[in-house]
Amino acid sequence: MQIINAHQFVLHQFIDIPKNACTSILRLGHKMPHWYSVEKVHEVARAERKAWDHNGLHTFAVVRDPWARFVSTWHNKVYKPHRPDTGLIKVEGANPGCSLDSFCEWFLWRGLDTIKDMHLRPQVEFLPIAYLHTIDLLPHEDLNSCWEHFQYEEIYGALPHDNSSGAVNHLTECPYRQKIESFYSQDNEIWLEAMNHV
Repeated sequence: MQIINAHQFVLHQFIDIPKNACTSILRLGHKMPHWYSVEKVHEVARAERKAWDHNGLHTFAVVRDPWARFVSTWHNKVYKPHRPDTGLIKVEGANPGCSLDSFCEWFLWRGLDTIKDMHLRPQVEFLPIAYLHTIDLLPHEDLNSCWEHFQYEEIYGALPHDNSSGAVNHLTECPYRQKIESFYSQDNEIWLEAMNHV
C-alpha cells in the first residue's frame, strides 16, 4: 500500500502533487519567506511531511490537466530546466533542451512504468482514491478563484502568482499528445470532475 503524504497547516492537510502549484502553497502554508528558493521550500516542507490521516484535518489538493502538467514538466525540468541537474536529466536520462516531440518519444520509449521521477508519475498515485469524496480538489486551471471560493485565501493569504497553464495552448498540436494522455486517463477523469465542480 502506498503511503499518502500530506502537510499539516493551521486548519488543513495539503496533499502536494508535483507541478500542481505545490511550491506556492507550501510556501504559504508553512509561512516561508518569499525569497526562499524552490529547493529550500521543498527542503523545509519535507521535514514537515506526515502520513495522510483521513480522520484528521480537512484535506485539499490541486489537480491539473494531465497534458498541461506533462508539458509543464518538460518545459521546466528538461527544455529550460531551472537547474542543470534536474532528476529527469541526471537520474532518468532525458536530453536537456530537447523539443517536446523528442521528449514524448523518449517517454514512450522508456515507458511510464520505468520512470520514477515524481513530476511524471500520475496524479492519482498521490491521492487516497477511496477518500476522494472527502477532499477538496482544486483545478489548477482555475486555482486562484477556487482558492478564494474555499476561503483558503482568508486563512493562508493570496497565492503569490497566477497558477495557470500559461503558454501550453500552442503545443496542443503535438502528434504524440493522445498517446501520452492515454497513460494518464485516471488523472484526466479526476481533473474533469474537479473542473465540473468549479
